[in-house]
Amino acid sequence: MLMNNKNILVQELYRLSELFWQVPNQSPMGGNPSEQVLEQMESLLMNYLKDHPQDTDMWLKLTMVEFTPPWEDYDRIEKYINSILKYDENNVQALLVLANTQCALRGEITEDLFIRLQNVCNVTTNKELLSMIYLAIAWYCYSWPSYRDEKKYELSLLKSIQYCSEYVKNYARLGELYLKTGRDIEGKKMIHCALANVRKIYGSDDDSVYDITDVTSFFDEYYKGTHITTGSLESLRKLLD
Repeated sequence: MLMNNKNILVQELYRLSELFWQVPNQSPMGGNPSEQVLEQMESLLMNYLKDHPQDTDMWLKLTMVEFTPPWEDYDRIEKYINSILKYDENNVQALLVLANTQCALRGEITEDLFIRLQNVCNVTTNKELLSMIYLAIAWYCYSWPSYRDEKKYELSLLKSIQYCSEYVKNYARLGELYLKTGRDIEGKKMIHCALANVRKIYGSDDDSVYDITDVTSFFDEYYKGTHITTGSLESLRKLLD
């Protein structure tokens, strides 16, 4: 199916996203119906991007498809993010998606990406984006065992909170650090701040259904933390025990 009209494509992607949440992961006849839906979405986006190679919105939607279980394909995500960075080297959303993916699927952020994140701090004025950038920088400061610097980690998280005090992840990571290092009163205060900023809890079927191609939902869960799973919420609450 050829779709060069962006609005029609977005509508079809949304329909397929709804279908993704409805189909099972396994079929009695073999195969994985949910993965087949992801393949359809990937195919539609790839065909569109052949004719529109600098449509950043669609590249980001494609990376969201690749990030969705059961795929979670790091190599493809990196390839598609680099397609954006070739024509827009300081695209903050692309760099943040890549940073989270490196952390989640590789366990650490590369030094090259860390340098790029530092550089975009100098050209970014949006405080919400700056807050997320400093959270990603904090991940780098704490992800490399040979480099791990708790002071720089703390300062990066404080900087993240300074730019936006309405998120969950920055407060939660700082609270965990304080509790780990014996600063219990400060740590629990940070956890309380994190819990107060939760805006949506994924738990019921209705709450868990969202457009898997929407990069905003990705940032809400993985950077801001304002949208959180019941499991993650319970883990935060247990830190107050």
